[in-house]
Amino acid sequence: MESLRPIAGIDYGARLSGTTVLALLHEEEIRLFPVAKGQDADGELIRLIDHWQPEFLAIDAPLSVPSGIRGTGAEFHLRRADRMCGAMSPMFLGGLTARAMALRYHYRGSPITWMETYPSWMAKARFALDRKVHHLLLEELQAIWPQVNIPVPANQHQLDALLALAAAEYRRRHVSWHYGDPSDGVIVI
Repeated sequence: MESLRPIAGIDYGARLSGTTVLALLHEEEIRLFPVAKGQDADGELIRLIDHWQPEFLAIDAPLSVPSGIRGTGAEFHLRRADRMCGAMSPMFLGGLTARAMALRYHYRGSPITWMETYPSWMAKARFALDRKVHHLLLEELQAIWPQVNIPVPANQHQLDALLALAAAEYRRRHVSWHYGDPSDGVIVI
């Protein structure tokens, strides 16, 4: 079988909170890389991304701001994607949005395809489940990768990283669903 580049999904949290997790699929193995509380999440993500060089990377964080903030429209709170998926305003998330955009900017010119995802919407729209029903979501994830042993998530952040990884997998297989407007920001599941 042809060796594919790794893919990754990130549940992105506050810089030092210990809630950031990177899920990685490489050579039919899924690994979870939780960032420890007190550790710089952005620095650890850069280290992991530099090491693994994923082909597709889906992050649970806004990668753009509304048109009014960019000076291209009159919407200052929500993007079309946020309205479609019931997501929070990138402006409400403030620093997290800015950090996620800076992280992607750090990799400008790299071969990594970045995408924004929203695990809650993935669970609801793609699997018709609440994201807190872990055992049923794990069954859905196992159906995506039947030959892969999926690690049992220790918490919601690890499960959300696995759901973000699923978004990257769907994108790699060209079966992802896209919400929003490319000029404004797209959420991929």
